[in-house]
Amino acid sequence: MLGYDLDSWVREPVVGLPREDLRLLDEVLSGQRLNETGTPTGLTTVEWFDRWIQFKAAHPDSPFLKLPAVAPIQVRDAEAPND
Repeated sequence: MLGYDLDSWVREPVVGLPREDLRLLDEVLSGQRLNETGTPTGLTTVEWFDRWIQFKAAHPDSPFLKLPAVAPIQVRDAEAPND
């Protein structure tokens, strides 16, 4: 079984982005949007990709578009019960 050290994925809060760009980033990172009633609704693949393209065009150097290099770490399997 492989595990990943997720500490390297934690980022500082986003500051300095216009409200509309923050919403767009939230939707890209969560894969959801808020519908008319404020309920989270999953994005389709096309909706997600459209939002990602919009955000990338507006902020091509954003650190949120770059995943950190993460090497898998070995996780021990739980010991099997004695037969």
